[in-house]
Amino acid sequence: MRDRIEYGIVILFLALVKILPISWVYALFKVLASFLYHLISSRRKLAINNLTHAYPELSTQEVCDLAK
Repeated sequence: MRDRIEYGIVILFLALVKILPISWVYALFKVLASFLYHLISSRRKLAINNLTHAYPELSTQEVCDLAK
């Protein structure tokens, strides 16, 4: 049942994205990404850790900015 609800939400979201102007879509996904970045701390920490290992020459602030 949960899968069907998630599927319905994704389909509804994609239908909405199809009818919006591209500039609105970019703004919408930027807000969504920022919201999820702050909501899911385990993924944020994983992204920062991976970027730190991939780019050791970057400062901590630059890695955090890139992860956002």
